[in-house]
Amino acid sequence: MTESTIPVDLRNPGQVFACLGLLEAADLLHGGAVGAFAWPRGHDTRFHLTTNGSEDPVRASVAFLADPDLDVTAMSPNDWWPGGLPHESDDPREARKIERLRQDISQHTPSDVFPCATPNSDTALPVRIEGRKGCTVTFQHWADGSGRNSFKLYSGNRSALDIMQAMILGTEDTCGLRQLWESQPSEIMEHPFDVLTRMRGSFNLDPRGGWTALDVGYSLDKQEYQIAASPLVEVFAAWGMEHARPRSTRHSRVRLHGMGNTAPCHSRSSRARWRHSRAPHEAVRICAGSVGQEQGHHIRKRGRQ
Repeated sequence: MTESTIPVDLRNPGQVFACLGLLEAADLLHGGAVGAFAWPRGHDTRFHLTTNGSEDPVRASVAFLADPDLDVTAMSPNDWWPGGLPHESDDPREARKIERLRQDISQHTPSDVFPCATPNSDTALPVRIEGRKGCTVTFQHWADGSGRNSFKLYSGNRSALDIMQAMILGTEDTCGLRQLWESQPSEIMEHPFDVLTRMRGSFNLDPRGGWTALDVGYSLDKQEYQIAASPLVEVFAAWGMEHARPRSTRHSRVRLHGMGNTAPCHSRSSRARWRHSRAPHEAVRICAGSVGQEQGHHIRKRGRQ
């Protein structure tokens, strides 16, 4: 068995859920993953991750997403076409747009099973990732039609695929997880959630990249400013939310509670606690280890407006 331990800020909900994403990734790659939070001295909080494999689980999880052969595609129902859009047009400009859309859809991974009603646009389509050894994972919490809180914080004309590709692969003027892993591997291994870079568009799961025009005094988008945050937090937090959806309280707040138990990834009871249990004030319960007390923080959801 191999163990990793990394620092985590429990006051940053994105980092908490990114730890759960690392737990999911490590279990997919090596099996037998067990995770635990511990804060023995004040704010010196650590996340411990153990797997059955011989490779460091954090290193393996980050390297899996940074692999140059990683395939990132959108998933759509068979024979899907955005609602309200024509399949053909006599207008040359519209015909070119339709052809580009048809080419984009041809790159989607078709699926007979879908998590929600047929979407009218591609902005909330699930994302499928396939990496080495045929390991695949589907990100779809923002398209959850089961009645659970989808916790979709991004909006506008950005698609989940565009965001995921930017967070992992980077863009023309921003770095993604892959570029950070190539240039700063030792820093990522030491404090993976604190290696920041400028970003344009995200899932808004790392609050360090969140802002409102009311608080700042003007629109950062209109001034073309870029905010530094963590692509690694964004991707792994999205992964963690596949099985650990938060509950929102009044005033757009989420309350996190650390609990004194270790949590194996494939423990049905642990996943049930993450999904459905109610800590005080409708809290989402995060299974934590090495402590005999609870620690909670009020988190205000912040996103771009």
